[in-house]
Amino acid sequence: MEKILKRIKAQFDPYYEIPFTTYKAVIPYLDIEEYPPRYLVKRRSMVEVKARYLLEGGMGLYAHTEKGVLCQKYFKENQIACDFNSYIPQMLSNKLIKTYVSSVAVVFYKKDFNPLTEELPDFAKLALRITEEVYNQNIKWQERMAGKNAKERVRIFLKKDPHALQLLPQKDIANMLSMSPEVLSRILKELEKEGPSFDHE
Repeated sequence: MEKILKRIKAQFDPYYEIPFTTYKAVIPYLDIEEYPPRYLVKRRSMVEVKARYLLEGGMGLYAHTEKGVLCQKYFKENQIACDFNSYIPQMLSNKLIKTYVSSVAVVFYKKDFNPLTEELPDFAKLALRITEEVYNQNIKWQERMAGKNAKERVRIFLKKDPHALQLLPQKDIANMLSMSPEVLSRILKELEKEGPSFDHE
């Protein structure tokens, strides 16, 4: 577990650096969970009680909407897979989470948050900074995509994560980029004809 915690610390130090002893103090509150492919990790009918730091694999966050169940976000290795709309207020949301491939995560439970923040003030500050960073990243992503046409949105998405096509169904990528799967397929073919450098511009 210490090796895993060192990996997590390296990921979170840019947000707020805390001593490794603080991470070690959290060990009794952590679990390791393994999930098979296409596994429903969190149902819409469930209040989110876990924050999952992905060690391996990938997961998608989906929302029940008038147009059906649509992918809103995906989580990859070294990211926290969580329905924060449910986790923070401990209320139901319209979202679910499921795996794309076999996945492994370090799990932290919401019920342990308050006792730990009282015992470890540094942990409370880190948790706050992580929450702020997730929010800021979402805002920056929305701003970056605002006013862009469909092809530009695909370019930006693939520049951010050129390997996403290997992990995610095209339908999910289309959902996240606010376009139909047919439009995404056409754009990908156009970009492929332009050459292999399209996702590195």
